[in-house]
Amino acid sequence: MLNVQELLNSLAIPTSVHVKSIEFGKFIDSENQERFWARFNVIDAAVARKASEAGLDLENLTTFMVKVRNADPNFDLKAFEDKILKVPTSANIVPVVKNGRLEELALSLDFADLEVMK
Repeated sequence: MLNVQELLNSLAIPTSVHVKSIEFGKFIDSENQERFWARFNVIDAAVARKASEAGLDLENLTTFMVKVRNADPNFDLKAFEDKILKVPTSANIVPVVKNGRLEELALSLDFADLEVMK
């Protein structure tokens, strides 16, 4: 039987994503340090391209979350909205737990690895 980490490691990660919307903010952690968080709601770029070619409205496609680690609070993250990002090989899939329950899975990547594709 697979454990959770083996399962997460076995999931396919897209090579690029189309950013539909971005959420970000600040919080104070348990060590009283201010932390910046960012989430991108994305669509697999290959799926978005095929949907566009078929004449489908991208607004009707289900998005998934990308958690951005170490986001720079001085950078305008909205600059990534409606762009295609290359997914770095260091990205991994992580569980999103709320109130002790698995809510969804998210792609996790580091801010320093964000790269807009041309």
